[in-house]
Amino acid sequence: MQLIATRHYGDWIPSSGDTFELQDRLYRKPDNSFVLVVAGELPGAPPDELSCNLEEVFAWLQDCPNGR
Repeated sequence: MQLIATRHYGDWIPSSGDTFELQDRLYRKPDNSFVLVVAGELPGAPPDELSCNLEEVFAWLQDCPNGR
């Protein structure tokens, strides 16, 4: 798979106030389909892999988490 983009963003745990960084990654597969690997909710949680079409890729590229 070819890495197309990586998004880094911060999050925090309200009960403890701890902050941490998350990463989402967008890949193009050899068959030209796309996979979005979304970070788990907490550090160390397994990521979710979501298949997406070209329209969803463009929407993800334009979206900014946490209002940034």
